Amino acid sequence: MVSIGNAKQVLNLFTRTAGQSFVQRPNIVSVLASDLRYAPQAEGDVFFKVTKQIAETFIKADKKIFSWVKHKHALSMTEVNPESLVMVHRTKYFPKDGKIVSTNMATRNIDGAGECRHTIHFALNKSVTEHFFGNKWNDMKYSIILPFKETVESMPSKKVIGGIQDDFFFLDEVKLPKGSIIVKHNPNIENGIYKVTDIFDGVKLIETSSNDMVKTTDNIITKMGFSTYNEALKKHLKLNNKEFTKVVSQPEAELQQYISIIEQNGIENIRATFKKRIEQMKNEPNLESVKEALNNNLEIYEILNRIKDKMSDFPKAWKSFCNKNNFINKLHSDTPWFTLESTIMNMKIYAKEGEQGFRQELKDLLINDLERAKENIPIGKSFDFDFDAMIKIIKESDAPQKALDRFAKELKLQTSNESMFLL
Repeated sequence: MVSIGNAKQVLNLFTRTAGQSFVQRPNIVSVLASDLRYAPQAEGDVFFKVTKQIAETFIKADKKIFSWVKHKHALSMTEVNPESLVMVHRTKYFPKDGKIVSTNMATRNIDGAGECRHTIHFALNKSVTEHFFGNKWNDMKYSIILPFKETVESMPSKKVIGGIQDDFFFLDEVKLPKGSIIVKHNPNIENGIYKVTDIFDGVKLIETSSNDMVKTTDNIITKMGFSTYNEALKKHLKLNNKEFTKVVSQPEAELQQYISIIEQNGIENIRATFKKRIEQMKNEPNLESVKEALNNNLEIYEILNRIKDKMSDFPKAWKSFCNKNNFINKLHSDTPWFTLESTIMNMKIYAKEGEQGFRQELKDLLINDLERAKENIPIGKSFDFDFDAMIKIIKESDAPQKALDRFAKELKLQTSNESMFLL
């Protein structure tokens, strides 16, 4: 039977709620393009040399579809059509020269050393939302939306890695193809309108005063002629609004945790465990909030038990799509790229904890992980890194900080005080 401890462990997985509508009656205001500043050293970009010549237009936020686009293929949960896919990247940085670059490339110093994050991550047909992994996505200033098919076709296949629907990633840099849109929060724009500016070749900047970038991004995906993932999934699962909001507006990995518990324990055992615990609290009025949380959690399990077979339709279709296109179909945390990142982060932790001597068991743990990663580099994908050189440095170093110093000097990999989930 599933334990209450396990139930509590996943109790907080489903706590986010949908944002409020930002659509209001518009009042058009004008903001000079020359007043907009996006990224360090951006003044030298070609973009800023032509901004004064760029025409600006204003569009109501409740407009059904942008006039310059056509409806795309509807997103299907049973068969993936690349023309139905659109990618979303949240970031603090404006795409200089029309490119999204990895954290490694963006942070390189005068010696050429950059932070150990070579991948660029996207969610498909939805915005990245807050969850227990990664950055504070709701604080990101920019939401960059790219058509999937055109982006993949413009990239060398060895740089298109793959992933899951919530986290599809590329290596090093991604050039924005025609039809891409950069969404920027600008508090000077009146509520209810989008300010649209043509910037790069076939790429538009859309500014909005809405603080809800997740909802704004989904709205603009629809206006680009695409289906949002949640819209397609809700239709496929045949859930009402309350059920959908309660259950499936969550990261894919979290949903799989719930379903895994159902498959391991059975809904009858889960139901009995929850009801027994709730009954035990019957005469404890000070625990009303706990009882409410348990009832809510049980309802999530009941809904997921009803739809779990249909929930597997898209992962199956996605797996087939990845196999057909030579994309990997796994979490980033299960790839050699993440092993490289986690090695650097672990070394930094060891150094910060004052590991003056480099204990052999720590060395063995890191080296074993790197050896496995080296053996699991996907066929046909780029990995321009010398694992053997990193292993050699670890073996030869008598303190974690000394190894980190050699990583920066010899391997051009540095660390910072910020999270590795920057871009």
